[in-house]
Amino acid sequence: MGRSCWFFLFAALAIILLLLVLRTRKDGKIFEEPFNCVPALQAKDFVLDLRLCRVLLEDNADYPWIFLVPRRNGVANLLQLSIEDRLQLMREMAMAGNVMRQLFPCDQINVAMIGNKTPQLHVHVICRRTTDPAWPDTVWGRKGTPYKGEEKEKVLKSLATALLEQSTDPDNRQSPRHDRH
Repeated sequence: MGRSCWFFLFAALAIILLLLVLRTRKDGKIFEEPFNCVPALQAKDFVLDLRLCRVLLEDNADYPWIFLVPRRNGVANLLQLSIEDRLQLMREMAMAGNVMRQLFPCDQINVAMIGNKTPQLHVHVICRRTTDPAWPDTVWGRKGTPYKGEEKEKVLKSLATALLEQSTDPDNRQSPRHDRH
């Protein structure tokens, strides 16, 4: 190899190392691209971010309903998550189901991940009552009654507080983050 080849090889390695250093945080982890929800999920009401998932509220008082959206860009289905993320998602689903049942007493908790219309992995956690307008059918495609006045703010705050109290992750044991990162 000639001198110019060695020079270009070292220059390329230096650039790669520089890029890694610039993308490394103080805690040694590599910076990731900011998380973004697809437009259909961006339209939902933000509750808070858990260790893995962003929690969103469906504005539907007939069927208390939240979404868990793993904060991983480009993930459309469960099988695209790492094993660790799948386990964390299951933990957060169980916690969300418990919180929903606590806040909205119901006969059944429906948990679903379909993704045919929204191409980003998200989990529906829905409280169902035998007296709700769709029982025993599914809620898909049904118009619901939006929360009235300050009721939605109360629901958002109650959800955030209850999820934080139930969280076993010390990173989530802080005041609710009501901003979208």
